[in-house]
Amino acid sequence: MPPSQSSGEPTYSDRGFAFWEPIKGSYGTSIEVHESSAAMEPHLWVTTRGPCHLTGAPREHPGIPFGVADGSLGAHLSMDEARDLRDKLDAAIKHSEERFGV
Repeated sequence: MPPSQSSGEPTYSDRGFAFWEPIKGSYGTSIEVHESSAAMEPHLWVTTRGPCHLTGAPREHPGIPFGVADGSLGAHLSMDEARDLRDKLDAAIKHSEERFGV
């Protein structure tokens, strides 16, 4: 992955795809966003890396304490899906800010 910048501006891979600085979560998980090389239409990858909570998974995970495992999980989103995620995050942030006064 290309080096990141803290300004919110992307850096670019040698193939010209944009990468944004990972966001570190409260429990050590990082969230990464970058452009996809999908040829059909623009897409974004949203990937989590680090401790992943698997408690909602549809099958048992023997040997994984408390349903937490180290790894990564990526979602390949169309622009419409990415906008939907953005809108839901905006709504959740606004709700929490109003609810908790932050």
